[in-house]
Amino acid sequence: MDKIHVLHVVGQMNFGGTEAFLMNLLRVIDREKYQFDFVEQLQEECAHDKEILSLGSKIYRCPHISPLTLGSYRKWWREFFCEHPEYRIVHGHSRGSAPIYLDEAKKAGRITIAHCHSNSHGKGIRGAARYVWQLPLRHMGDYHFACSNAAGVSQYGEGTAFTVINNGILSDRFKWNPETHKRIRERYGISDDSLVVGNVARFELPKNHKFLIEIFGAIHKKLPNAKLMLVGSGSLEREIREQVERLGLNSSVIFVGNRSDVYEYYQAMDVFLLPSLYEGLPLVSVEAQASGLISFTSDKVVAPECKVTELMHFIPLENTHEQWAEQIMETVKNSEPRRDHSEAVKRAGFDIGATAEWLCGFYRKALEKNG
Repeated sequence: MDKIHVLHVVGQMNFGGTEAFLMNLLRVIDREKYQFDFVEQLQEECAHDKEILSLGSKIYRCPHISPLTLGSYRKWWREFFCEHPEYRIVHGHSRGSAPIYLDEAKKAGRITIAHCHSNSHGKGIRGAARYVWQLPLRHMGDYHFACSNAAGVSQYGEGTAFTVINNGILSDRFKWNPETHKRIRERYGISDDSLVVGNVARFELPKNHKFLIEIFGAIHKKLPNAKLMLVGSGSLEREIREQVERLGLNSSVIFVGNRSDVYEYYQAMDVFLLPSLYEGLPLVSVEAQASGLISFTSDKVVAPECKVTELMHFIPLENTHEQWAEQIMETVKNSEPRRDHSEAVKRAGFDIGATAEWLCGFYRKALEKNG
């Protein structure tokens, strides 16, 4: 069989869980046999674009979609598929516009995959509108993927068959490394006896940074030399910085920003905290466990499949920030010395090599089945 060209449709290729998953795939596939190209719906250059191009992939940019541009958006995709017959498989990761581009892909005779990376459509009127708009995805894709069982049921419904795809990581990058632990902490002037609570996430509403700061504030009252390390950026960063200042935590909270070497920053942390309002299966929690971090996340929000080691603990969002802080400190107090858990992550099926092998095999079989 000739080289297989797969078109991945995304919102953007900036820092985020879906984007990290796709980049991990791109780094490990056999690029002599598989060509992964991308359609991004953001017009500006994204964080991963240079690496994508350096690995031989192409990037296309489609117009912005809005209620006023549905017709022109559909027209762009119709023309795109006429001009690019090489993409026999269209793998959609952007749910908001999927009812259009997957429909056009299907009309153009392509194999279509809908891939859900979250277990929520959001809250309020907007969330309800997204849910209704995306209902056709239950019947539109030839195949349905999800990052967890909860995400699949949320997107496709109880009666629709879907396949759970593990959000694999480059496990070996996250191996516990005491030397890196020391080097990163020294970079930020963090003492050996400081408890470092860490988070890696976009500063957006679903990640619940406001509550995270409240939890850390309660920890800080009991452990004044504790530090909070926040890796990421986003639209709510200014608001969170103002909250930190109001609480008098400026000297104890480190805003790292976006990092391409985030695997090194896990090494500097002692605890990983992700009190999300809604999620799919957060890749960062798997990464944190691989590096041996005691981890805490939201019960009945984050998929239970996220617990790939004994390091993961679930706490109800209904609990107060003081209760979260108390459980975190008690768990840390009774924990064993940190050690590497990357092999446990591999055994649980979350190494990207295994995921890529399965997915590429799936693409090949789908093409054979569909002639």
